[in-house]
Amino acid sequence: MTAPAPVGRARGAGADAVGPLARLDRVSVRYAGTGTWVPQGVTLDLPAGTTTLLLGPSGCGKSTVTLTLNGLVPHSVPSDYRGSVLVAGQEVADADIAHLAGTVAMVMQDPDSQVVTTRVLDEVCYALENLRVPADRIEPRAMSALEAVGMGRFARASPWELSGGQRQRVVLAAALAVEPALLVLDEPTANLDPAGSADFYALLPVLKERGTAVLVVEHDLDELIGAIDHVIALDADGATIAVGPPDEVFGAHGRALAAAGIRLPTAVRLHQHLAARGLLEGAPGEEDDGAPRVPLTLDDAARELAASRLGERSAAPPDQGAGEWPDGGGSAAAGPRRDEPGAAGPRNRGPDAADSPGEGARDRGAQPVLVVRGLRVPRGRGRRRHEVLHDVSLTVERGRILAVVGVNGSGKSTLLRALAGLERWTAGEVSVAGRRRRPGRTGRAVTLVMQNPEHQFLERTVRDELAHGMRLEGDDETAVERAVTGMLTRFDLVDRAGANPFLLSGGQQRRLSVASVLGEHREAICLDEPTFGQDRRSAEALMARLHDVAADGAGLVIATHDMELAAEHADRVLVLAAGRVLAEGPAREVLADAPLLERAGLRPPALVTLTRAAAALRATIPACASWKELV
Repeated sequence: MTAPAPVGRARGAGADAVGPLARLDRVSVRYAGTGTWVPQGVTLDLPAGTTTLLLGPSGCGKSTVTLTLNGLVPHSVPSDYRGSVLVAGQEVADADIAHLAGTVAMVMQDPDSQVVTTRVLDEVCYALENLRVPADRIEPRAMSALEAVGMGRFARASPWELSGGQRQRVVLAAALAVEPALLVLDEPTANLDPAGSADFYALLPVLKERGTAVLVVEHDLDELIGAIDHVIALDADGATIAVGPPDEVFGAHGRALAAAGIRLPTAVRLHQHLAARGLLEGAPGEEDDGAPRVPLTLDDAARELAASRLGERSAAPPDQGAGEWPDGGGSAAAGPRRDEPGAAGPRNRGPDAADSPGEGARDRGAQPVLVVRGLRVPRGRGRRRHEVLHDVSLTVERGRILAVVGVNGSGKSTLLRALAGLERWTAGEVSVAGRRRRPGRTGRAVTLVMQNPEHQFLERTVRDELAHGMRLEGDDETAVERAVTGMLTRFDLVDRAGANPFLLSGGQQRRLSVASVLGEHREAICLDEPTFGQDRRSAEALMARLHDVAADGAGLVIATHDMELAAEHADRVLVLAAGRVLAEGPAREVLADAPLLERAGLRPPALVTLTRAAAALRATIPACASWKELV
């Protein structure tokens, strides 16, 4: 991505502005039909030219806070709030919606909920037209914003022919084009590949120079943390844990944040990992206020790692077993790890090497459950017809997890949809448990958890949604109720059992969508971004359950942008690039191969980058893809 050209100060952010651009004072929201107030009296200031990070576990009220700032709460979403929400000095409840639309731009969790046109350029122009921007300025501003997010070449395309991550970029462009005084980002990079996330967050300094106030809700912090001025962290009930600069919040309150299920920056997690094992040289430093000093960026963490006692020791062999997560939550593998595949490196493959994937596992006697050979999937008609997948081949064994990684538009979701029978292929074959499948035919053997969970909901309550599949199978109602009760507990949805699935938080919806397909046995399960929108604790619980499903004999295929998830939980990794298999092999070997990932437009897990940087300072530290490889 390239930064858009500066065009002066943000709309509504005058140079003589006094006080914060937006202020929340003891704010709680109650949605119509509920008796619960969330969050619990949040207070925060959003000064012009600053970026504030809002943290908290799933369901604590983060998205609710964002909806108050652009007036969706209370003007559009049936609700009321107590406390005060001021934007540009005006109480939101009394503000004119048109005024708020010209002051606040928002990017929501689900890009599909914001796309309203049939052409990418029109989508970005639409917001400017609503603000009555002069006609001769609309298209240049729209194109500048599209170029800034790497979507300029798709200006004439339909948003609905793009991948979910590409649509997310279009929505980001529409928000940037408005040049708002306040930009609200609710997990804006959740559907973006790692390089795309890094490129987007590189735009934040440009927004700061314009005087834009930015509020970000995010779980993955490594690319973002260096641009953050203030942090506010909430617990599961929506009460405030800490407010302040990042070094103060993560230094003095890091363990409290981890205990609340908040995912910490990799640098902070490594510091805690080393300190807990007595591997730091001397006592941790302290700031003037007595708060412990912790590294926040990967560069700072690499220097600390190189200077630690771990720098004098070698990393544990990968088969040593699971260790503890460095941020205090459970086992790194969330259950027993299977033996790693053989010592062969990742297979760098072209389309004519179709017989290679999975051979190492088959040599050990593992039973293939899902076999794909030479798969080709087209999209579009006439002149717009093109192949999304080219000669894709893979093998998934029972009890194994295959992670599929690739940039936005590489074909990950299309591959999963084809495996589940939702996309027709024109060449190749798919076999499940030894039975060849016909193109475009669904069945019970393979199921799919989609990227957007709400696309799969069929019932009016969470409890009925969980029971839906089992009732279709004709299961005994007593057994269904017993299974549903267990899933409500395991997926932390007990308190939401009677709620409408569409009224859950994004993270809760994702847990429900995964839980709803686990009630019946499947030969293979395909999951598209299963940990999207999840806090650390929820993601670990979800992956633990998926390991249980694999241990029962299913094969799992997970499409993900979370390279750490792939490193910690996948047995093997398949890299897609422009619809072709670029490589397939053991997870730790593929994910530590930086040149390979760079060719695919990806980045290694943060821990690989960090340990390699430390090795450059102290060569005894090997590159580690996962936390379990660190002693």
